[in-house]
Formats: sequence, C-alpha cells, structure tokens
Amino acid sequence: MKSLLIIILLAVAANYFFATPPSTKITDSFPADTLKEIQPENYYVLENQLITTILSRYHYKKFEVDDSLSSIIFNSYIN
Repeated sequence: MKSLLIIILLAVAANYFFATPPSTKITDSFPADTLKEIQPENYYVLENQLITTILSRYHYKKFEVDDSLSSIIFNSYIN
C-alpha cells in the first residue's frame, strides 16, 4: 500500500516538474478564435425559397388510400 502511494506521488511530482508551459500565450494580437467567419452567399436566399416551396407543396401530399395503393405499398414493403 505504501509503495502505491509513493509511485503516485512520484508520478505527480514528475508531471509537475517535467511539464512544459504553453509556447504561445493568447494576447490581443493573437485572438483565441482564428476560425473564418461564415457569411451568407447571395444564392442562399433562392435555395431557401425553393426548399420551402417544395416542402410546403409536396411534403403532405394527399393520397386516396384504396386497395390499389395499399397493395403497391405492401408489395414494396415485402420486397
């Protein structure tokens, strides 16, 4: 039990003494966020209108459920 405690203390001490400080510090001249800011493109507006039109018209398309449709769906499910 004592040897385990000594090994843990040696590992913590070695980590403390051999750890290197970070080479670069974040300052005002080197901002923390270096990712490119995303700006919307002009064609995004057109894409948005197209997607919302398609979804609003065809997402909830009304079907008449009858025997022919149910047989097609059942055969597709089985295959």
